[in-house]
Amino acid sequence: MRRQDHELVGVALPVQSGINAELRISIGHPLLAALISFVVGTLALLGLNIALRVPLPAGEAIARVPWWHWVGGTLGAAYIYAAVILA
Repeated sequence: MRRQDHELVGVALPVQSGINAELRISIGHPLLAALISFVVGTLALLGLNIALRVPLPAGEAIARVPWWHWVGGTLGAAYIYAAVILA
């Protein structure tokens, strides 16, 4: 990645927190705002995977993934929820 790309990523996190905090105010509950944010992000990633024709892994590959690799999504959801509350 170029330096400019790293700077854009650094700017995106506080902007995302601010947007999600505003969503919380509009929606009225931080947990629902976090869910909406996560669903919209999931749909965006799904669309990108479809557009780029990213192949699905074989079932065997998924079965070999250690359980703790799946925790990242949970930690991501917890991060979004915390950012919605704290921002």
